[in-house]
Amino acid sequence: MRKRARNRSEAAIIEVKTKYTKEAYKKFQWFYFFKAGLTGVIFKDLLVFLFLGGAFLLSIYFIFADSLSVSSLVTGIVCIWLVITFLLFPKISANSAYKKSPSLFETGIMFSFSDEFFSVTTTGNEISGTNDIKYTAMFKAVELRDLFYLFLQPSQAYLLDKKDFTRGTPEELSALLAKVLPEKKFKKHVR
Repeated sequence: MRKRARNRSEAAIIEVKTKYTKEAYKKFQWFYFFKAGLTGVIFKDLLVFLFLGGAFLLSIYFIFADSLSVSSLVTGIVCIWLVITFLLFPKISANSAYKKSPSLFETGIMFSFSDEFFSVTTTGNEISGTNDIKYTAMFKAVELRDLFYLFLQPSQAYLLDKKDFTRGTPEELSALLAKVLPEKKFKKHVR
């Protein structure tokens, strides 16, 4: 096993050693709900519609309090409450994930990238092991200003912080992903 790990490490051209944090997971939730393609656009439009509808109903209620029923007040409050709840969802989700699986956030994760595949090695109290993942098995990869998301499925991704690179650079990983993935599977949201 050591010989295989040494060969894997020697073949790696880029390495990232990280631990997940609630903050990184919260950023992933924000990305997933607000920037994830068509569903993100629909979700944002729904929030804007709910907020404007709620604000409109509340303002109409307060302007014409005598002629409108309490149901318009309640509907307006519910609309505004839904918007606030959805905006707080990434934070609530990160806290919930931490409470349900604290070992996920305590586990060290080592990513080793080569030209043909990348390896994910986890070391922790409850979770340990190594998985090799071919780039062709990836759903997609996304580069943000300070993070990479390597999606294995539409809602499951590895989170790589750009400050955690131990060998190679984020620019080299970006170039590698652009080389090994089709254009539609690698997106950059770098500003």
